[in-house]
Amino acid sequence: MKKNYLPLFEYVTLQTILRLKDQAYAMELVRQLSVVFNKNMSHGQVVTTLKRMVNKGLLTCEERQQPRGRSIIVYTLTPTAQTITERTKQILSGLLLLLVAIHRT
Repeated sequence: MKKNYLPLFEYVTLQTILRLKDQAYAMELVRQLSVVFNKNMSHGQVVTTLKRMVNKGLLTCEERQQPRGRSIIVYTLTPTAQTITERTKQILSGLLLLLVAIHRT
């Protein structure tokens, strides 16, 4: 049975890619995710996650040349990732409402 939700790290990574748009390359994702999770994320951990999500069909990647001759790989969400990200967002919103209700009792 296919999961219709994402693990938290993958969800946050996809949301970050959506926000970064054409700046969604590995080093920038490492910086952004380090801020979100308030810890130094390793480049290897982020790249491994990106490769896994490409293999799952959640991301596409495109190599782009930078002005000084360097190339970067920019990641974008697939339609499947957009659907599953929305579903995960709904689940997390419901969970948050439940936690608030529990906290109030």
